[in-house]
Amino acid sequence: MKTRSDLASLSRAVEEQLVLSVYLGRENEDPGKGPEWRKRLDVALGHLRSDIEARAPADLPAFEQASGRVMTSLESFGRILPHEGWCAFATEDRLWLAEALSFRPAEMVRWRLGACVAPYIRALKVGRPAIVAVLMGLHADLYRYERGEFSDELELHGEPPPDEAGDVGVSKRASMASGVRGVTRADHVKRAQDENERRHRKNLEEALIEMAGEDGVVVLGGTQKAISAVRKDLEPALAGRITEVPELAFDAEREDLVTHVRAAVSRLTEERQEGFLQSCADPHRGTGGWNATYRALAAASVDKMLVARGLVESSADDAERLIRLALAQGAEVEEVGGELGGRLMKERGGIAARLRFVPASLKA
Repeated sequence: MKTRSDLASLSRAVEEQLVLSVYLGRENEDPGKGPEWRKRLDVALGHLRSDIEARAPADLPAFEQASGRVMTSLESFGRILPHEGWCAFATEDRLWLAEALSFRPAEMVRWRLGACVAPYIRALKVGRPAIVAVLMGLHADLYRYERGEFSDELELHGEPPPDEAGDVGVSKRASMASGVRGVTRADHVKRAQDENERRHRKNLEEALIEMAGEDGVVVLGGTQKAISAVRKDLEPALAGRITEVPELAFDAEREDLVTHVRAAVSRLTEERQEGFLQSCADPHRGTGGWNATYRALAAASVDKMLVARGLVESSADDAERLIRLALAQGAEVEEVGGELGGRLMKERGGIAARLRFVPASLKA
């Protein structure tokens, strides 16, 4: 899985080269019907080959080399794709990417200058990790959820407090000099418990922040008391990237974990994107629509850009042009689907951006 930085570097590296870009989706049909995805790919490559022969025959050897690299990378696949989707970028002399996707993309097979990176933007969001913490007292089970898979990561325990009741350290008898009673065993136990809890929460906070990294989200489950305490510790560092799922328990089945975490991450993403889209309506912070966003990109003023899935699928060239410009200037790009993506298409032509500054071309 490429990061945004990786994708930007790849896009720059091949922007002046002819690239074969391939996106395939797995069909949910009876595999006994045969490898339908391979038939569709063969047909698409055949159409491209005929078009190149007619329009630019000198490019045909480069196309054959690139398509051969793509087909070689698919040789191990059987009747059905082993993943929801698959993509590849190939030039005459190199296979730049051949990678499984955890979603089914709109199928695309294109031969043009530069890689078609617009459909891949969805993979950046899908690939964002979720760190799951199931909490109870001084115990925490941590997991990483990424690309539809759980992996056991870490189990944290606080130190157990002293068990026995009674006095310790000094006498209960009042001091003749100060009038202050001695420290009881109960006082000692309480202080030890408080210190153990503080240390445990500090270790947990550091572990979650490190595991979440720059773009991961944190899903907190377990007892509400533990969730509230840990969330308070995390908010300064991970504001907007934390959600709660009290239904998560230590004895939850893996399928239940996946169901709850997937829903929680989707909900958190929608909330974040909704807030971002609202901020784009502020003329001092954002812009929307193809023309205004293009002018902002030309001025290198875009900090983050939202692209509707509908624009990527219906106007691939327009989306591609905007996304390449955004990646080239280091802007964050995120695809928006579902109801919010539909609103973005209807209200802003499928594109909106938050600006670093308002360029002169957009000022009234």
